[in-house]
Amino acid sequence: MSKVLKAGLLCLVVGALVWLVTLWRWQTADHDASGAEIVGQLFVLPLVLTAALLVAVWGVARVRADAARPVVAAPLVRPRQAMADVPGAASVDERRFSVAVLQSAVNLSVGDSPAQAWGQLQSATQRPSLDPHLQDVDGAPVFTARLPDLAVGDLRDSLPSDVSDRVVRALALLQSPADDLIAKACELAEDWPAEPGVPLAHEPSPDRPAHLSGMAPPVSEAVRLASRLPRLNIRLAVPSAWSDAEREHASAWLRMRCTLLADECAAFRHSPPTPHVHVLDHADGLWTLLDQEAVQWSREAAPQWSLVLAADSAIDETEVERRQVVGELFTSAHQTGRIPGEAAAGLLLATAQWPGLNGQTPLPARLFRPVRLRRNKSADAAGRVGPAVLHDAMSQALTLCAATPDQLSHVLADGDHRASRTAEVFEALQTLAPALDPMLSVTRVGEACGDLGLAGALVPVALAADLAQQDDEAGVTLALLVQATHERVALALTPWTWTPTPAQATT
Repeated sequence: MSKVLKAGLLCLVVGALVWLVTLWRWQTADHDASGAEIVGQLFVLPLVLTAALLVAVWGVARVRADAARPVVAAPLVRPRQAMADVPGAASVDERRFSVAVLQSAVNLSVGDSPAQAWGQLQSATQRPSLDPHLQDVDGAPVFTARLPDLAVGDLRDSLPSDVSDRVVRALALLQSPADDLIAKACELAEDWPAEPGVPLAHEPSPDRPAHLSGMAPPVSEAVRLASRLPRLNIRLAVPSAWSDAEREHASAWLRMRCTLLADECAAFRHSPPTPHVHVLDHADGLWTLLDQEAVQWSREAAPQWSLVLAADSAIDETEVERRQVVGELFTSAHQTGRIPGEAAAGLLLATAQWPGLNGQTPLPARLFRPVRLRRNKSADAAGRVGPAVLHDAMSQALTLCAATPDQLSHVLADGDHRASRTAEVFEALQTLAPALDPMLSVTRVGEACGDLGLAGALVPVALAADLAQQDDEAGVTLALLVQATHERVALALTPWTWTPTPAQATT
């Protein structure tokens, strides 16, 4: 129907209503209308009202059209003057900058290592179950994805009673991933190449007397390493729902881990790791921070590294009650709610300039910068959930690694049982890569592990990185964050040796 016809019909309807009301008022009041009243009431007024309605409709359409455009979080860019101070900054393609995932670690209800978790997710043998320790406000048991053998007794005894169970469990979940990644960081630090021209402690120096040849030279090996070893940043992401006291306990836990690492590893004694605690509202916020760090790394020619940790738990009586009150808890009467879960994950990242990457076993995975977009409509709103924004994010993630959709091999998402998230991921994949079977090429971590909270920012990436490390022939794996109502994040990961064809690299 043309716009002119629609406007004409609107004018006819408005005119009919105005005539009906005006004539009825004149007749009931026995009013003798003048010629000016007839023209004004029966002809001018309908035209004015019609014009006002058309302008209002046009304005609403413009607002909706503007809101429908995806909002792309632009990367932080230094001013031209600042970039000029960095050697080679102008030649660096910041958007296609990638980092090495030296090692990943997870602690999930389906396994305490990426390989074990991946096997359980593929077999689809584990699902959330009724929790014998938690009940909803109606007294019914709650579905959760609890780690059944998580040891929290000693940690519970060492923390004050006002620290909630979700915080205690989150810190207990962090122990294993943190130990694995810290051990890897210590190994890399001790293997840091020696600085040419500086003798080691056990090497005799020709300038020293023979009777002192067995003694340490003035510059010890630890000091030499500290002078060249890049400082390690250890970042811990904690939910903003934790209280100030609970965040301080998390900070104390992280500082203690850094102190132990400096005491146990000689390479860190003179250059201890720097702890950072980040309080975040949503999982995508962690990738905003890491992306800013990646931009900084891309402008520096020196090796850099970082250890990132995140943990969260919703296995808590108060949290379950809160979710049910606001309508976010999965129950028999509300199956579109979320199932409480818990997890911890971590990544050890480094730049491509890190020495000896090509000789590591297994080789690291290559992680490209995240693509962060925002939906204009909540994924929990009634009606069909469109996949356009997620499709754009996935397409842009493939572009960053110079890959084509036919080189996409797998998708790892934090999505759960909810039909809205499942449909969004499957439809986006079918539009992007029709040749892939979503039932075989998509793994939804939340389907088996429930809502991972803030830890969901790292879990899909950690599993995808392990997959890329174990299979050198794998193509591109996409890690997706779709649990939020509006924010969508897509990250591309490849094996370290994977390279696009020349034709793809120039596109």
